[in-house]
Amino acid sequence: MSFWSDTTLRKNLKYVIHPANPDKVDISGYRLSVGNQVFISNDSSPDENGSSAIDLTSSNGFEIPAGQFALITTLEKVTIPADSFGLISMRAGKKFKGLINVSGFHVDPGYSDTLVFSVFNAGPKSIYISKNEDIFLIWFAGLDQENENLKGGGGLDGNIPSEFINSLNIQAESTPVLSNKIKKLENNLQSTLKWGIPIASTLGALALFIITWAGSSISDLKGKSLYFDTSITKNENMLSASVIDLKKDDDELRRLIIQTSTNIQISDYDKRLHEQATTIVSLQKRLDSLEKNVTTPGTKKN
Repeated sequence: MSFWSDTTLRKNLKYVIHPANPDKVDISGYRLSVGNQVFISNDSSPDENGSSAIDLTSSNGFEIPAGQFALITTLEKVTIPADSFGLISMRAGKKFKGLINVSGFHVDPGYSDTLVFSVFNAGPKSIYISKNEDIFLIWFAGLDQENENLKGGGGLDGNIPSEFINSLNIQAESTPVLSNKIKKLENNLQSTLKWGIPIASTLGALALFIITWAGSSISDLKGKSLYFDTSITKNENMLSASVIDLKKDDDELRRLIIQTSTNIQISDYDKRLHEQATTIVSLQKRLDSLEKNVTTPGTKKN
């Protein structure tokens, strides 16, 4: 087996490349150019990026975004003799930008049709490709004799098969897209922390104030109840305070209890409020008993 030299390639050029241009013989290979169809994947859903190839007939070129795949047809039809096979690759200029050929590296004996290159942009930026740009290379190598099994025509005629498109018609999130999503999530997190901490601090302080106020109110109620209970016990037979004043104090106690039960809806205080209610009932009973034994303020009980 030996590779064709440029002399051999030029001699057989009209049989293996259609249309052939002798000026595109590159050392011992031939430069293949971009054809009329291309399919490019993107980072959107399949419904958004469509499922058909792009017609380049009226276009000057296209871009392959970073991290995306593309299917590119060749303008030329390639015919591989029965006693030879072809090796395909991409030119160095596109390789250095990050474009990689992932479609395979050879063409079987007997194949006769346009080629479809599958490429991947592994670079950090989009790569622009012009229509009819020479970005591919093919070399020919001779076999020791004609091959018995031949590949035959591909039936492409410059088009990209739908099965090729379907295999790439998926959501392909590139590294730049994922990086942008991470930055967006980080910004949202920072925004949440920026406003969440002051709000949490404010709510915490408010909760502490309510709990402190509630505890203080209940403590005051207990203190008042204890005071009146002690005063009535000690001065039961004395009218040092008028019945009207005792009723005012009783009303104040009731108001505090109603206000506390309205503003504080914490289950921990149910038991304490129940105790206060019991105290008030006891106090009311004593006041009622006292009223029955009082005729006028300042008069001692008979």
